Amino acid sequence: MREAKMKAAAGHKVFFYRYSHVLPEWRNRLVDGARHGSEMENFFSPTTSSLEVQQTTVDLFVNFAVKG
Repeated sequence: MREAKMKAAAGHKVFFYRYSHVLPEWRNRLVDGARHGSEMENFFSPTTSSLEVQQTTVDLFVNFAVKG
């Protein structure tokens, strides 16, 4: 967050997203919320319980790639 704010203040375009979906099998009492890179599970090993989240994540990434 700090880096994004600094780059925006310097005049750079900044794109930021927050991923908060945690699959039940990835819940951990030591980590509250999604871990770094946990959205990648949607691309490489989706489960039937995460198909809707997978589609939303893919749509968001493709939209960013196309439109910036």
